[in-house]
Amino acid sequence: MGYLESLVAGAIHARIREFVRSRGLGVATGPGARYRKLPGLMMDPDVAFASWERHPDRRVQTETVAGMVPELAVEIVDEDDTPKAIEEKRNAYFEGGVLSIWVVHPRRRIIAVYDHRTPEKPALHAGDDAIEMEEVLPGFHLPLADVFGELDEQAPETP
Repeated sequence: MGYLESLVAGAIHARIREFVRSRGLGVATGPGARYRKLPGLMMDPDVAFASWERHPDRRVQTETVAGMVPELAVEIVDEDDTPKAIEEKRNAYFEGGVLSIWVVHPRRRIIAVYDHRTPEKPALHAGDDAIEMEEVLPGFHLPLADVFGELDEQAPETP
């Protein structure tokens, strides 16, 4: 993940984490967190949310690889990702039990939201759109300006 992708991942993680922690819904993780899909098979989304219901014993996992699958997996597309690789990862996530997958294109400022009920028909979000996820995070609302706005920032001019 490059610099630009990391900024976007951080913005998404911060908003999801704030939402789930303030409501006691579960845990949001950032890049580097690994989840066990099946014995010997792992997933490593750039951002994820797993409710307490998916956590064994309803506790934070202390293992290197969490023994569960998150409800939400977010993939930040960088210049090295091929469409085929993203599709394979998306299919593996759904096979493992993920309910919603976001494929984020920072350079195009688009987020494709895939739902497990209609995995081949993503909802595309761009511009002034906002993402809501009633099944996974009821009440969550994420304007894309909160995700991509930082990409336009620059230091104020000094006198």
